[in-house]
Amino acid sequence: MVSKEQAVKLIDAALRKVALGMVVNLDSHFYMSRGRSFAESLVEDPVGTYREMLQVVPESMARTMIRIAIRSLGSFSVVDIEKAIEALKEGDPGPFQSPYRGVS
Repeated sequence: MVSKEQAVKLIDAALRKVALGMVVNLDSHFYMSRGRSFAESLVEDPVGTYREMLQVVPESMARTMIRIAIRSLGSFSVVDIEKAIEALKEGDPGPFQSPYRGVS
């Protein structure tokens, strides 16, 4: 289990390696709308962040970014990752937050 701060760093580093341009775009959007980076927003409010992402990028890109974020937090099966994404889509942050839940 990792802390929220560690989760933010891991997610940001992983996304920057794979999709730097997209992270810069999302960071800009989330700094303007929430006053924090995309990774910080995702860790603090995964459901709201996912829904807001859909206003900025296509769903396929949002899902890809979430997959990368989840993978950066540990070894998870494809099934677990897809369940976490579907849970976010349905408004349940639990499966996404499980690697760092309860740690501040």
